[in-house]
Amino acid sequence: FFSTDYFSLIPWWFLYLCGYFLYGVWKGSAESGKALRGETAGLAAIPAWIGRHALLVYVLHQPLLMLFFTVGTKLLHT
Repeated sequence: FFSTDYFSLIPWWFLYLCGYFLYGVWKGSAESGKALRGETAGLAAIPAWIGRHALLVYVLHQPLLMLFFTVGTKLLHT
């Protein structure tokens, strides 16, 4: 049997366990508490905004990139 949809979970089990156990270490720090509550400022607020507006980012990123590269290509070839 061969399929391009096959995705083995065994190699990712280690990564899952790392996240599970390292969260206990990470949640004890003061900075992580602020991040979990959404109290971020400056550049750290950008990923928080993207996370809160993930659907909008997902829907708009491809048309915006296509527009950017289309305009860029036309400007380079004129």
